[in-house]
Amino acid sequence: MHDQAAESPREILIEAREPLRKTGPFSKQKRADREYYYYKAYAPSGGEGPTKTTLKYVGPADDPEIAKRAEAFQRTKIGYRARRELAAKLRRAGYPAPPHMEGLVVNELARAGLFRLRATLVGSMAYQTYSGVVGVKLPDKLVTTEDMEIAKFYGISISIDESMPDIEKILKKVDPTCAPSFSRDETKLFSGFANATGFKVEFLTQNPGDEDYSSRLTQMPSLWQSVGAQLLRLLDYLIHEPIRSVVLHDAGMPVVVPAPERYAVHKLIIATKRNVFFAVKSKKDINQAGALIQAFQCRQT
Repeated sequence: MHDQAAESPREILIEAREPLRKTGPFSKQKRADREYYYYKAYAPSGGEGPTKTTLKYVGPADDPEIAKRAEAFQRTKIGYRARRELAAKLRRAGYPAPPHMEGLVVNELARAGLFRLRATLVGSMAYQTYSGVVGVKLPDKLVTTEDMEIAKFYGISISIDESMPDIEKILKKVDPTCAPSFSRDETKLFSGFANATGFKVEFLTQNPGDEDYSSRLTQMPSLWQSVGAQLLRLLDYLIHEPIRSVVLHDAGMPVVVPAPERYAVHKLIIATKRNVFFAVKSKKDINQAGALIQAFQCRQT
């Protein structure tokens, strides 16, 4: 039961401003002859068990600020439904979308501020967003991935006076089996995270120095204090002037990815530098670059 005298306007507004998911509804419930708004929150789940729901108190229904919040949320929810229907149509049409768990990972990291803090999604998860960008449906066989790679300029990471919350907790919320992984040359910084099925989340930054440093990690303050990014040559070319795109998970998740033309050129360069042990990856690099180049040619005809 909520007592009106115990509620200060400041407390109500702090509670009402808490980020809410757009899948659940607002509802009114009566307590002691007064109506209150509640929000039914749906907990994300990476498994197959039943979806958990909880009621989150929002505030008195007769409070103008709370009523305005509920009305604005309803308008936002209508827009969310329209985007979800459009995303579903694109998936049915054959446009690439991530597996459910990978989609949840992107969603939760984005909600925690990953792309707002100027990180860039690279690798095959970025490639799968290019169909809408180039206006050509890219081959499905080239979008499969077993990892998620996140890149960021080191200079940006140390200049932003803000950091991500605990990334390990974020990932464990999606999949409790996610655990930190370490490189052989570094035991104090995480080189990334991996779950029980082998899906990995890894962090990268540019290497302006010697190739020998590629096996080392550097701390990235704006990501999280325990996260280390692998130093890679030519990454600065790839993530220079990135663009916005959408991962077709749920209603579509806005992300930041490399420009597709840079992605294609970068893949061709990387393919020539891989040794014989990575022949399969080299072939995939070349095929992704070829598909993008062909898409650009189709746009010009």
